[in-house]
Amino acid sequence: MLFAQSTSATANPHESAIPVEAVVPRQLDAYNHQDAEAFVPCFSEDVVIVREGSEVVTTGRETKRMNCAALIMRQLAQ
Repeated sequence: MLFAQSTSATANPHESAIPVEAVVPRQLDAYNHQDAEAFVPCFSEDVVIVREGSEVVTTGRETKRMNCAALIMRQLAQ
């Protein structure tokens, strides 16, 4: 299981520029369409993706974008 978090010192988990109710369908639609360019903006610039057990998998939106694009390319090649 993976978790995403913001590392910003001023981040308030109860406050967001975009309501979660709007982000989740956008993220799911981008995921289903294998669209990394639409998927990644659903995360904060300073996103940290952590695997259960606290192993850091990805840090930062740009790294997340590159990882998503690589995953999509691997899936398309199958």
